[in-house]
Amino acid sequence: RDGGFVWRSREPSRIEGFSDAVIGFAVTLLVVSLEVPKTFDELLITMGGFPAFGICFALLVLIWHTQFTWFRRYGLDDVMTVVLTMVLLFVVLFFVYPLKFFTTFCLDWVRLGHIPTTRLPNGTTVGVIESGAQFLSMAGIYSAGYATVFGIFALMYWHAWRKRHELDLSDVEAIETKFSIVEHGMHCGVGLLAVVRAVGVKTYWAMFAFFLIMPMQIVQGMMRGRARRALPAAE
Repeated sequence: RDGGFVWRSREPSRIEGFSDAVIGFAVTLLVVSLEVPKTFDELLITMGGFPAFGICFALLVLIWHTQFTWFRRYGLDDVMTVVLTMVLLFVVLFFVYPLKFFTTFCLDWVRLGHIPTTRLPNGTTVGVIESGAQFLSMAGIYSAGYATVFGIFALMYWHAWRKRHELDLSDVEAIETKFSIVEHGMHCGVGLLAVVRAVGVKTYWAMFAFFLIMPMQIVQGMMRGRARRALPAAE
């Protein structure tokens, strides 16, 4: 059991196997650009990039685990499931480099106290992000990827909700499915809000929209618990 769910699938399907391979390849893309250091100083520089890799790796693991849980709970492998899974994997591969770039930039900015720079092949040193407009565009790209991933998960749970009678979901499972739609839709909404503020309003406070996640999660968790506690009375 998983939070009141009875797993309907225990063996990975072909679509799950393909998903595992693609996400594994995405993890490889996070480190494929790192060369083996030739000196101790280069080793220290390389190790300085590991915090950004760790954050990106954790986000990819979160995506993998969310998808893994969904497949185990519902065991669906119909056309809609395949389409949504393929779109999800496409988005993961497309956004893996922007994710690494933006995460590395933010951590270096905090660590150095100023905009990090890089040296071009011609020897010229330039800022990694050279203007406020570039920063806002990068924030918009990151937020769009975040919103798209969680929007797809919301659609996957909505698809499972549509098939609740076919899947014979229990009352607890039905409640968990509905609140999973709300939860992932909430994350998608926060990402879209950040996109609008970064690209439309062009405010540097765009990324602070993500601070809304914690209070929204708390309220959503309280409502979910209340709905589950009300089940015996409803029955």
